[in-house]
Parts: sequence; structure tokens; C-alpha cells
Amino acid sequence: MVLYTPVGKEPAIRPCALHLFSKVCKLVPELTKKGIIRMRFITLGLLAFFVAMGGLVACNSNEAISSQGPKNAPTPKQPPPPPADNARRITAAELHALWKKGAVVVIDTRPEAEYQGEHIKGAISTPTGTVLGRAHELPRNKMIVAYCT
Repeated sequence: MVLYTPVGKEPAIRPCALHLFSKVCKLVPELTKKGIIRMRFITLGLLAFFVAMGGLVACNSNEAISSQGPKNAPTPKQPPPPPADNARRITAAELHALWKKGAVVVIDTRPEAEYQGEHIKGAISTPTGTVLGRAHELPRNKMIVAYCT
């Protein structure tokens, strides 16, 4: 960049708008405040872009490494953990077989309104909050099956 100066005069020396190391710029004209702010935003935007791209590359490289494992490796099935209440769970087929033999009493622990809507044939309505109070009504020689759905 060439500064225009009248004949016989020295070129004007203006301080640089960035004031880097307190030096005086001869060839760079003074930048406006808007120009400085624009450069800072562009710099920050580029920095954020490169950081985001680096994060994506790093994330994808972890997926690539983990996906390179054996593809046909069987995953061992683990048995489900025992229920916290130690109550025995039975299937619908087992319940049906016990019901045919008359060896089971089914109690419905849902609210009374839901029981009235629909329930298992022969089930006794005993909402959850009343089970302990009505335990003496249940037979001791049969399996008691409670359900809530």
C-alpha cells in the first residue's frame, strides 16, 4: 500500500488501530471500531467451527473403533434378576392350568371402578390398600395370585 503525500512532505504515520505491541503502523490505515469487532467475530466464529469439527471427528473415531469388533460374537443372555419382593412369578398359561384345577384364588388389586370395567373370571376385587386388612378372608390351602393390569 502506498500512501499519497504531497511533494516535499513526509508520509503521514498513523497509529495502528490494533495497537499491537505499541508499534506504529505505516502501511495499514487505522481500522474502524466496526472493523475490529467484525474481525473478532469472524475469528471467534472460525475458532468455534474448528472446535466443533474436532469434536465431531473425535466422536466419530470412537464409533469407528467400537464398531470394528467381532460382528458375529454371541451376546450371552443373562437371567432376569429375582423380584425384590421374592414373590413367585407365573405365566398366563400356568395360571390357566391352576385355575382349571381349582388350585388358585385370583385377586384383582386394581381400584374398584377398573375391576367393574373388566376382570379375570372368578377374580376377587381387593384394591391395593385393602389387601392386608382382608388377608384373613383368603384361603390358606390355595395359591393366591394377585394382578394389577
